[in-house]
Amino acid sequence: MILLGTLLSALLTEIPVAMILVNRRGQIVLYDGQAAEVLSQLHVPRLNAPLTDFFQAAGLDAAVRR
Repeated sequence: MILLGTLLSALLTEIPVAMILVNRRGQIVLYDGQAAEVLSQLHVPRLNAPLTDFFQAAGLDAAVRR
């Protein structure tokens, strides 16, 4: 699992936009530095936090339906 996390982190550093990876329960499992900057404007960024701690549930639900 550590190797996979390292590979995902390395991949995220190459992507030029803020990226947040969440599990099926809507918990943050991985985020990059740019996403940390965005999240920190709303709340302290942390792993396993519900994405709804940072964004409105209705907006997230609409995005998932797309």
